[in-house]
Amino acid sequence: MSNTVIAVVQARLGSVRLPEKVMLEIEGEPLIGLLLARLSESTQLSAIVVALPDSAENDPLANYVASLGYPIVRGDEYDVLARYAKALDETQADVIVRITGDCPLVDPATATAGPARSRARRASSSTANGFRGSGERKVRK
Repeated sequence: MSNTVIAVVQARLGSVRLPEKVMLEIEGEPLIGLLLARLSESTQLSAIVVALPDSAENDPLANYVASLGYPIVRGDEYDVLARYAKALDETQADVIVRITGDCPLVDPATATAGPARSRARRASSSTANGFRGSGERKVRK
């Protein structure tokens, strides 16, 4: 049985409370870039895919993520689940680790511990304790 684990990072520029927050910089680096760099440290992931809305407003974010070399899927801004499904279709993953794009301090070990925990318990999903905005889902084909 294959066990392809990917991270899907959902992000957008259209936040109501803090617009363009994923592009705010810490020491000259956009938050989304910091998050992707930290997540890339994981040895448990086959790929990291960024799921973005397909609106023109998010083109600068898509261009930045593409310049870093990460694959992107785009879809309806109000249908996050469809963007996850698209990432799944394009990667043929068995497990998706869900990450929100506004969490630059993500710990790669904690964020990707769910798949092993789920296998050990024979569960179909898990979340990282106390780690808001992440989770893992096993995909049943």
